[in-house]
Amino acid sequence: RAQVQDFMTKPFSDIMMLLRQQAQARGDAIAVEALDGTALGYRELHEKAVAMAQGIAGAVPAGHGRRRPRIGLVLPNGSQIALALLAASIAGEATPFNPASKPAEFDVYFKACGIDALIVREDYDGPAIPIAQKSGLPILRLTVAGELAGIKPMPQQLVPPKPHDIALVLMTSGSTGKPKIVP
Repeated sequence: RAQVQDFMTKPFSDIMMLLRQQAQARGDAIAVEALDGTALGYRELHEKAVAMAQGIAGAVPAGHGRRRPRIGLVLPNGSQIALALLAASIAGEATPFNPASKPAEFDVYFKACGIDALIVREDYDGPAIPIAQKSGLPILRLTVAGELAGIKPMPQQLVPPKPHDIALVLMTSGSTGKPKIVP
């Protein structure tokens, strides 16, 4: 209960500031733990998320008239998606998709959401890849170590989030017949 109160009483304006505050306050305490036992401490989570966000910023320009890029993620459950969601929401707008989606679904979702790039696991070769390629989207590959393969962090390219920036974009289940985009 004290941890929840502490978290709620420290003001923060964006996800990057919140991660920094928690890294300073909690250090190596476990922030994210996956079912396979892999874990990231708050400090490591902050460092990796910011480095990945800097890599995204250097590799992906914003499109569709937005100030920051919209980053699609096709990743399985686990610590990697937690890290990538945080990084993408620092660099732009994180937009996760179900890895079990079919090619036609990816095609519709990618276009409807207007993503500017796609992040997948380094070993992923599923149906999202040809759809992203057909759409001319950069494909960023996430290594087991939680880094973007072949992408160097570019601190000067990162446009830090502002308090009212969109961090996450989801699609509804389509209960009215057609999925809707929800920032």
